Amino acid sequence: MAKIEQLKFFKQSSLKKVQEEFNNLIFDLSSKKSIRLSLFLTALNLILVAIFFKKLPPELPLFYSRPWGESQLVTKNQFLILPSGGLLILIINLRLASFLFSRELILAKIITWTTTVISLLISISLIKTFLIIFF
Repeated sequence: MAKIEQLKFFKQSSLKKVQEEFNNLIFDLSSKKSIRLSLFLTALNLILVAIFFKKLPPELPLFYSRPWGESQLVTKNQFLILPSGGLLILIINLRLASFLFSRELILAKIITWTTTVISLLISISLIKTFLIIFF
C-alpha cells in the first residue's frame, strides 16, 4: 500500500491540484518566509550572472577545494551551472514540499529551508568568485 502512495507523486497531476497544494504550502508562515528568501536569492544569483557575464574572463575560479592552480578553473559557460542548478533545485524542492505538505508537515518545512540554505550557499559562491575577479 505504501508503494502505491509513493507512486502517486510521479503520476500526472492536474494543474489545479498542483496550484492548490502550492497555495497550502504558502499559507504556512515559516514556509512562506523560506520560499520568499529562496526566490530572492535565486533571482539575485541569476541577475548577477546576467549583468556580469560579458565582463567575466574566459576562465573563472570555482572549485576551491582542489589544489591551487588550473584545476580550480572553469569556463564561463560552466559557471552558469551554479545559478541554473539553483533554479532547478528550487523548482523541484518546491514541488516536492507542496506535495508533502498535507501529509508530512515537518518534512515539507525541512525541504523548504534546505532549499534556502542551498540558495544561500550558491549566492556566497557567486559573490566570492566575483570578489576574486573584480576586486
